[in-house]
Amino acid sequence: HMTGTYTPATTDIYNITIYNHRADSHQDLLQNYIDDITLVPQVTDLTADNLQFSASLAGEQARFDLDAGPTWAGWKYIVLLSRSGNHPGVTSGGVWLPLNVDPITHKSISLANGSRLPHSKATLNASGSAMAGLVFPAPMGANWVGRELNVAYILYQGPGFKPFSYASMPVTILFIP
Repeated sequence: HMTGTYTPATTDIYNITIYNHRADSHQDLLQNYIDDITLVPQVTDLTADNLQFSASLAGEQARFDLDAGPTWAGWKYIVLLSRSGNHPGVTSGGVWLPLNVDPITHKSISLANGSRLPHSKATLNASGSAMAGLVFPAPMGANWVGRELNVAYILYQGPGFKPFSYASMPVTILFIP
């Protein structure tokens, strides 16, 4: 029996209770019974106008709309990328970022606000929103076909990114031929 509390970026609190029962069969299966759970609506704090990139074309680009809401107005943000998925992700200051840190993540930090990641590091406006971009000026190549790139952003106040106080839900970009 496990009980937990989940508090999303909103002010609502959700209680979750999970009961685990180990079956006494010869296969020794683990069965999970989930009771007393409140579903959390999907948060759309990050959207993209293009979720498929051609790996063979130059000039592929996407526009991202960041919308954390007015509570977060004036906070610093940075858009992060990951090629290695969004689970288990990273936790900082009790906030979960659904991205696995990999070399692409570090590259997205070093290229922030450059021609490949315009407006990817700045401050949210008075309504708690911003716009960022992702541009691939050259073809990615056939080895990228079928691969995914995960994108999310974090909000922070200090000179560095840790601890961050908010992390968006990720969006996934798929590379097609």
